[in-house]
Amino acid sequence: MKTTFSRNKQGFTLIEILVTITIMMILAGVIVGGMGFVADRQARSTAELQVALLSRGIDEYRLDMGVHPGAGGPNDFGGNAAAPHGQNSRVLYRALFFEGWQARNNSDEQNPTAARTIYVPELDPTNNNQGWTGPSSSEFPPADSQITDPWGSQYRYRVGAHAVNPDFDLWSPGRDTNTQPGAGGNYNYDHRDNRDDIRNF
Repeated sequence: MKTTFSRNKQGFTLIEILVTITIMMILAGVIVGGMGFVADRQARSTAELQVALLSRGIDEYRLDMGVHPGAGGPNDFGGNAAAPHGQNSRVLYRALFFEGWQARNNSDEQNPTAARTIYVPELDPTNNNQGWTGPSSSEFPPADSQITDPWGSQYRYRVGAHAVNPDFDLWSPGRDTNTQPGAGGNYNYDHRDNRDDIRNF
């Protein structure tokens, strides 16, 4: 018995190919969007941890030194943490890490009014697991490094009359990297640039 093979094998139609491509694009979009959501959640968690670590260090510094970093006195580091917009993070780096590092490693150069404790060891640029400090000068460790959040913005810090908290305000501008003060320097919770801020108040 002779078997015949049909030569009319059907392939994919143009519509079937387009539907397949569309489904693949939708799935790729869902995967990329999910990865972005996970990365953003991880960045927020990191910022919340960093704010907690810095807040604890600021509290311990005040207990030892009798004043908040940058609030005046012999250790304000030229900062203006009482200003309406707050001070950048360099004042915190000096108070919470650099002065203590100097006391441990250069005791002959120690300022008698300076802190003698490293309050936040995670700020050490030589062992920077948090990835939130970096050299800003040729010195090592630098005396004026800034502390940055997971989005690359400096943490903001404020004490005094403009602070929301009775002690101090500490915040990250968040994913949009912006913070807008309200009238008179008061914090505007409802401003669209402030809704993603990670703060201690």
